[in-house]
Amino acid sequence: MILLLEWRYLRTGDVVYRAVAQRWSRVLVALFAVWLVTGTILSCEMGLLWPRFTGTFGSVFGLGFAIEGFSFFLETIVIV
Repeated sequence: MILLLEWRYLRTGDVVYRAVAQRWSRVLVALFAVWLVTGTILSCEMGLLWPRFTGTFGSVFGLGFAIEGFSFFLETIVIV
């Protein structure tokens, strides 16, 4: 969406598109920071605070954590 707004700004020269793209960029950075902190804390909590629960249901949660890790690295590559 941000890329589309930037493209529209370059095509039309309308500063509204650029302003909206900058606002959404700030929102994206804030969400990324929150996601990074909460994901890390959740992973540590599951392994350290509830080891029996994680041992019993690890195969259920493992796929979700694997997808989260893959998504994190993909998003980091795209943002940077």
